Amino acid sequence: VMVLVVATVVLVGKTLGAVGLVLAFRYPLRTALTIGASLAQIGEFSFILAGLGVSLGLLPPEGRSLVLVGAILSIAVNPLVFTTIEPLG
Repeated sequence: VMVLVVATVVLVGKTLGAVGLVLAFRYPLRTALTIGASLAQIGEFSFILAGLGVSLGLLPPEGRSLVLVGAILSIAVNPLVFTTIEPLG
């Protein structure tokens, strides 16, 4: 259950935040959706931050596992997000 929460926050939260910001700058919806989809996945830097968090005792080892699973899911789902956006333009 927690894995789905993490994946949802990453995919939906980051996408909506990016789309909202791009629309606030008055760019077209297609541009906003493309940028939102581009930023929807977790990058490699999150692994560095998670490892640092575990080593400093700020994040339990289970948290690092959630970051890893969230990254794998977001990377796997990202092509589907792009194919969904394609017909909108």
